[in-house]
Amino acid sequence: MSLLNSQLIFFNLKSVDFLHISKTRFQSDWIKIATILFLFPFFAYCRNQPKLFDWSAGFRIGIPLSISVKHYINPKISFEAIGAYNNVSAKASWMQLALAGQYNFPFKDTRNFNWFIGMGLSAYRWNWKSGFNGEAYAKTVFGTFAQIGLDYKFKKAPINISIDYMPSYQLSGYDSGLAFVGGAIGLRYVFQ
Repeated sequence: MSLLNSQLIFFNLKSVDFLHISKTRFQSDWIKIATILFLFPFFAYCRNQPKLFDWSAGFRIGIPLSISVKHYINPKISFEAIGAYNNVSAKASWMQLALAGQYNFPFKDTRNFNWFIGMGLSAYRWNWKSGFNGEAYAKTVFGTFAQIGLDYKFKKAPINISIDYMPSYQLSGYDSGLAFVGGAIGLRYVFQ
């Protein structure tokens, strides 16, 4: 029995037609893939290398401008909490809360430089002072995102800098669907 015919995997790869896939099927498969990738770092364990740092907090300058708190559980697993506020216009604004689980890969022969991949969950709160029909309107939107980036800790200073790319998928509401815009340069203070 080949892996493609196995019913033990979450979705049947043999039946996926990448050119003619329905939105409902895509959403269902995307959620399953995101769940697997988000939970994967939680089950990984490593004790051979020191952590890059324990805690850091600072800013993410990019899309969107936000605050960030990052924590390394062990050398391979870190979490990042992100909070953002964006006043889009005089009529609309939104807030974001997100949590990412990240799996880190140290570059060879260095203790202070990693690249990472991760997945996360996000919630947005949209507020319109004058909605599409002229009335005030608010909506909460949930989504998931992927993350890939670089993470560097200065040896002689308590500073962490990172850069990442974060494509996202909003499950419902305003701006629902796949978005390839997202990412930032992070600058954080490291708590020793």
